[in-house]
Amino acid sequence: MGRGITGLSLLAISCQFARPPDVQPDAGPDAPPDAPTDARPDVVQGRSTFRHVFGDQAVDIPFDLTVLTVQALIPNGSAFATAAGVAHADGTFEIDNVQPGVQYLLRLGRSYYVTDQHALDFHTIIPARAGVATATQPTAVTFQIAGTADFQAGDQLIAASQSADAQAWLTTNIGQASTLATVDWMTSATATFGGVGHIPSPAADDDFWVLRYRTNQAQGTYASTIIEATDISSAALQDGQAATISATLAAPARSLTLPDAISLMPYAIGHSAFTRADSAGVECAAVRARTTYRGADGGVLGGLSIMTLAHQPPIPATLDLSAPVGDPFPQDWTRFCVIRHRRTRALRVPGTTIAWKMGSGTERVAEPHAVVGTPIQPPTSIRVSGQDGDRGGLLRNNGAPVVISWTGTAQATQYNVTVYQLRAQGGATRVTLLATVTTPAPTLTIPVELLAGSDFLTFTVSAISATNAYASGALFPEGVPGGSASATTAMFRWSATCGDGVPDVGEACDASAETAACDADCTAVQCGDGVRNVTAGELCDSIVDTPGCDSDCTANTCGDGYWNVETEQCDDGGTAPGDGCSATCTNE
Repeated sequence: MGRGITGLSLLAISCQFARPPDVQPDAGPDAPPDAPTDARPDVVQGRSTFRHVFGDQAVDIPFDLTVLTVQALIPNGSAFATAAGVAHADGTFEIDNVQPGVQYLLRLGRSYYVTDQHALDFHTIIPARAGVATATQPTAVTFQIAGTADFQAGDQLIAASQSADAQAWLTTNIGQASTLATVDWMTSATATFGGVGHIPSPAADDDFWVLRYRTNQAQGTYASTIIEATDISSAALQDGQAATISATLAAPARSLTLPDAISLMPYAIGHSAFTRADSAGVECAAVRARTTYRGADGGVLGGLSIMTLAHQPPIPATLDLSAPVGDPFPQDWTRFCVIRHRRTRALRVPGTTIAWKMGSGTERVAEPHAVVGTPIQPPTSIRVSGQDGDRGGLLRNNGAPVVISWTGTAQATQYNVTVYQLRAQGGATRVTLLATVTTPAPTLTIPVELLAGSDFLTFTVSAISATNAYASGALFPEGVPGGSASATTAMFRWSATCGDGVPDVGEACDASAETAACDADCTAVQCGDGVRNVTAGELCDSIVDTPGCDSDCTANTCGDGYWNVETEQCDDGGTAPGDGCSATCTNE
């Protein structure tokens, strides 16, 4: 499943804020109750759970913290002192010797949180029932499904349960109005929140549906809506027992009420001119809970998709939602929509020819009646140890922590800084997640131990709007409405030797500073390496065409003879009209 509202939709996959794989997974959900009244004042206590929300019920399932490193990193001059914690399988932990009122860095695996609280609450919302039974042996389920119209190419037929968190894709007979499909529920019924083979139960009041989505793809646009559905909640599946489910599809009796259009212009504001638009769209879903999952970066997941509309570049100024959208789900379910505008920054380490496209962007989650609104703005003016985050360069590994600062936004309730290592893998640049740090303020001091073993780094800073009370110890984002907006820096070299004037192993040059032949990060000057060298005459360097930079390292200017495919339809080197290319670089 991709991160998004549900595994049913393309937008959930293509418009998420892409997070590179963590090659050494060491993290999990979060949650804790208030500290006991007799707790020592220098003890930090917390608990981490999966909070399953089903209707009006909420059940906390502990997360086994013994698989994580739990510590408090306490500022001590220019370094950090470490207080070791004790973690338990029931999701609780304690850390001694953290004085009251001191702001420290709490570590849970690869996740870090800046806080001064001693009673900490980490709960990850899972909008699905707890304790769902799972098929442990082959369980053949045959679906005999009849529709009212012939199945077309692109139609998707899915058996799904929102409360049991299960969905299985069924084959269709193109050109026929009925289909016969058999799946092994043990291996085919995937779960959005992990696992496979979840069995919906009528006794537990689980929902169960067969949904027919009509998908259309043309000229960079993907659209998906439910055209037929049927409720099969009375069907009882048994682990290891074959079953047959017969059902007839019908058009939804109701439609989802949406505005005719949503402007995407507010979602494009504030992002770096050295990033480029990647995709944009909206997805609406239905859940039985009153809330939904919010990730550490503010992203949204959960629910059965009602509709998806996604665009690849060129991104339109507005999303056209005027077409009716069928909605078969009960009226008492909660509906929410996520509007996303995704961007990428190309990064490439020396010795590679294939860049990594680092994702960033803006998203907003709201109920359908409130989808027209102002999204949270992304962090701007990011500086890494005093250097321009848009320019990149050298970070001296001299034992001092790295300080990141940015201009925040009034809508943000917390910020998330994700640190990535860039490395060469064959001829391609790849990334590894090093750490995720959450903080309430637009500045962050990163201990050097988080960066150990790295040569090249990049940082993604996210502004998050959520309903949790971060200042009171509820550190994980949750709630609707909300949203997030992120920005990714250029590439920085993390080195103890670059800048000393002596070329060392791995350094193409070292002139102690930027020269016309040597970048500040001790790499040879090359247009398209992602590092702007002003001395060499580069006005910019974004590797690929972006709204603010041509890929030949000159500023994007209509009439300069360079056709910037990101913003121009043509560029013939002049501004005279009547020659096929207008004065504004559009085709005539």
